[in-house]
Amino acid sequence: MVAGNLVTRKEIKMKKEEIKEFITNDKVYSPFLLACSLNGLIKLVKTFTQNEVVYFVFSPQEEARSLIDRFELKVDSGVSNKDFVAAQEFFWKKVYEAKGS
Repeated sequence: MVAGNLVTRKEIKMKKEEIKEFITNDKVYSPFLLACSLNGLIKLVKTFTQNEVVYFVFSPQEEARSLIDRFELKVDSGVSNKDFVAAQEFFWKKVYEAKGS
């Protein structure tokens, strides 16, 4: 750390390298990434709840971002409709559990 709140480029690079996971609670991206994890395209690391909000953690972060970019561009990811529906059901089940419903 350099004087005050200034940080060096090396410290910024180290911080970026520390972030290896993609955390989301998005109602579109979460089910999509869950479906991708069912197909081995990405790994679901864990889920956690904070203040009645469920979060999904995927790894690696770069692959999650790449899959989301491809999803937004409507590029086929190889995820079947059946897997996507199953992932949506799992997502909403976790959301309802987090809300205590």
